[in-house]
Order: sequence, then C-alpha cells, then structure tokens
Amino acid sequence: MNNGRCIVCQRDAYISGWYKVKDKVWREAGLKPDQLCHCICLAYLLGRRLNREDFTNSEVNDIVFAILDKGRIRPLNEMFDDKGRKIEAER
Repeated sequence: MNNGRCIVCQRDAYISGWYKVKDKVWREAGLKPDQLCHCICLAYLLGRRLNREDFTNSEVNDIVFAILDKGRIRPLNEMFDDKGRKIEAER
C-alpha cells in the first residue's frame, strides 16, 4: 500500500522529486509497482550506484540525468559510515 513514504527510509517520498526507472530495475530491487522509493534508497536496495541506463527516457528524468552527470547519486551505504555519520562526497 502506498502511504506517500519511501519504502526504505519511511520519509516523505512526494517532496523529494520524481523519477522513472525501467521496470526491470524496479523489480531487481524487489519493489512492487505501487511502492515509492527515493533514488538513493533504490541504489541502496540494488547495492550499487544508479546509472543512465537504469532510467527511462522520460522528461521527468532530466533533473536526474543532470545529477547523475555529476556522479552524485550514491547508495546510502556510501553516504553514511557504519555509525550513521555522513560521509562527505568527493568533489
């Protein structure tokens, strides 16, 4: 059931931006069609970084492609250490 929250972190998923990945990527992560998931949480479920090939060619992904081109979508386990402290991104 969709309650408007990310299936992984349980934070509001409606205000964090929209994106569309290919159906096979969503299934690979073990997600159901009616579930919501932030990009970084999807990367966490997949255990890898997301790349352009994971996304559809929908215009809704334009902002995602801009972010991906800067290498900024990383799995949660690359963003926080094992004590939950944020790891600074390399620039």
